[in-house]
Amino acid sequence: ERLRAIAEPTPPTEPEPDGSTQQGDEAKLRELEAAIRAEETRLRTAQGAFERYLQAQAAFEVRQVAYQQSQSEVKALRAEAERLEAELAALSSSLESAEAKEAELRLRLGLLVQQEGALASEARAADAEAGRLSALLRSGSDLAEGPRKARESGIAGIIGIVADLLEVPPRLDLAVEVVLAGRVQWVLCESEAAAQAAIEYLKRQGGRATFLPRTALKAQGRKPRDWSAEAGVVGFARELVGLPACPGALPTLFGDALVLESLDAALALRKRSPDVPRMVTLEGELLEASGAITGGRVQKGGQMLALRRRLQEAAREAERLAAQAQAAGEEAQRVRAELGALELESGRRKRAELQAELRALQTRLSRP
Repeated sequence: ERLRAIAEPTPPTEPEPDGSTQQGDEAKLRELEAAIRAEETRLRTAQGAFERYLQAQAAFEVRQVAYQQSQSEVKALRAEAERLEAELAALSSSLESAEAKEAELRLRLGLLVQQEGALASEARAADAEAGRLSALLRSGSDLAEGPRKARESGIAGIIGIVADLLEVPPRLDLAVEVVLAGRVQWVLCESEAAAQAAIEYLKRQGGRATFLPRTALKAQGRKPRDWSAEAGVVGFARELVGLPACPGALPTLFGDALVLESLDAALALRKRSPDVPRMVTLEGELLEASGAITGGRVQKGGQMLALRRRLQEAAREAERLAAQAQAAGEEAQRVRAELGALELESGRRKRAELQAELRALQTRLSRP
């Protein structure tokens, strides 16, 4: 039944080709085959070109990515270089100020060290002078035997010798020593008992001295006349000196004695005021209330008090100079601390590191 269902074949309507037609078809076939081969060749060539294009495009994209990465790196390097330049500029400015401060501090330190050395040297010289004078005065070579031995006796209640205790201004040495006369070597003591013990001691050891007990001092009586307005008057001798150990003894030692500038001034005052008290001039002339006048060349006049004043001055000078030297040394230490606080060495190391880092970056940026 399947066979019966198949339609009967129909004979071809076209006639069978003859030999010439067949040859023509074969020629066309060959042309078509040649054309196909040519097209295949063209396609292969195009395919190769396309593949090369794709490779070139891939290489370009790789290079483009590399270029973009390179540009990003260059940008980052430039930003880092700018940051380093800014940091280096700030650090250099800070170091410049610090180095200027360092120069100033080093100059100051040098002056302080020099000053400290000079002051210390002067202090040692003053101390040596004070030591020399102290040794000289301790020897008692300018004192009489009695006062010297009384001072060295160690007896309780002995305050000291007037010459050792008085504080006398420089230009009054001679006048004060003249007006005091023998009283300059009086021995001040606390009580009559101390004076009695010292006298008994001198009887055994030799020497003689005058003692002035504090307990025997009398209160000042009437207030003396004020002579300060008179020409040439320097003042009352007792008011011109100091006796810190026993100020109450000054009226007894000096009375109402006046110090005057010159003999002419003293004589003129006596002529104007016959009731003027005892007077002494700066050059050592002594005018008694009785009218007697003592004067002339004085052998070593004022030297006893001058030596003691020089000792006091030398001791004070040595102390002052030593304090100044110490202050200069302490100031030098503060300057050294300021120099250390500048931290210049660490700053300079940091600057060198930044400069090296910046040079390395600039070298990388300069590469093609």
